[in-house]
Amino acid sequence: MKFQISFKDPDGVSDSIQEAINNDLPKDLDENEFEELTESRKMLIEESTKRWIKWGEYVTIEIDTEKNTCVVVPAN
Repeated sequence: MKFQISFKDPDGVSDSIQEAINNDLPKDLDENEFEELTESRKMLIEESTKRWIKWGEYVTIEIDTEKNTCVVVPAN
């Protein structure tokens, strides 16, 4: 059996992106450098994830119980 589950979570998506950026940036940046790099990386990540995340908050996964798989469905 295949079925889909859709999630709407704007905070989850943006918080996860921010956490990934924070973990990746050097810790010795000053506030201006941090903000500039954060914004540029956030834009790059949002652009590269829009294939799967619609409007920055909708994600759909498809579960196949026969194949025992779970995939993210591309956003329309």
